[in-house]
Amino acid sequence: MNWLQKICQGYYGQMKGYWHAFWIAPDGKVFDVQDTHQTWPGDNAELLDEEYNIDLQSWEIDRMMESEQEEYDSMLQQLIREKAFDLDIPEDQVEITEEEKEQLQTYAAEADHYGNYGVDIVDLLIRNGWIRVAEKTHIHFEGPEDFKRIETFLLDKYPHVWSHENREIIVNNRVTSGRDLRDMGSLKKALEHSNMVNNYYMMNR
Repeated sequence: MNWLQKICQGYYGQMKGYWHAFWIAPDGKVFDVQDTHQTWPGDNAELLDEEYNIDLQSWEIDRMMESEQEEYDSMLQQLIREKAFDLDIPEDQVEITEEEKEQLQTYAAEADHYGNYGVDIVDLLIRNGWIRVAEKTHIHFEGPEDFKRIETFLLDKYPHVWSHENREIIVNNRVTSGRDLRDMGSLKKALEHSNMVNNYYMMNR
């Protein structure tokens, strides 16, 4: 798994100082992540509820119910396919008893509903306007392309990036460099310029 896959799937965190990780709130406040991007929301549930109207407890209940329903629907379809095969009849003619449905509901309730929890909770914050930041050799932003918030963060945390020509800055899947950031004068223009140059080389290689 490469670094881009890792950040898209929620892996980045401090990881004993190997990465530096942050969340940028919709109001511009920056929160230093001490563990991982996935665990930070749970550790700060009260803050999220009171200041940003994100009720994690309600979200977790809704997520659990949705996951349970998806599990039930999947097992029901599997049972229908198996019965249709065994009886050699079309699937729309298969009858499922109430007892079988109750058994499936029990299995669905007992299933593991936490498999994608870390990814889901990261997505929840991003959908609510938060920007996730991971920094090592490059500085990666994932979330809304709010360039004012991102540039303010860079000026505060990484002002050297303007003079570090080869330092990569990634906003979602777009990449630029400190050189372009300095020469173009803004992050948005730097990303557009880098994208134009990359497209040119791709078309003329």
